[in-house]
Amino acid sequence: MPLPSTVRERCRPFLDPDEVLHYLFPAYTQGANFIFAVTDRTITILHCGAFNRDRPKGVYARLPRATRIGPVNTNLDPVFRCNGMGYRVDDQYVSTILAADAEIAGAPVLPPDPEWET
Repeated sequence: MPLPSTVRERCRPFLDPDEVLHYLFPAYTQGANFIFAVTDRTITILHCGAFNRDRPKGVYARLPRATRIGPVNTNLDPVFRCNGMGYRVDDQYVSTILAADAEIAGAPVLPPDPEWET
């Protein structure tokens, strides 16, 4: 289930005004919650503190958009490493991470758009 629009609006002040938000998903570590905001220019990791998963308090890290978020290890709980830190993510957001990474890998990785097939 995608994050509600209220969460997107709470994240917006931490992004540049002209950035286009492509993907948004929550992740957590032991004792801290984060929201990854993937835009057309950056990956902004927002920290939410220990008790909130949907109210960002500030910017933890800002990475270039060319940074890969995955790979995601799905053996038990889905986990990934980004910016030198390990994160857990709910199963439903694994496809979001894969889509964000596929977007920077280039067009050959993406499946064809059915609307454009003749």
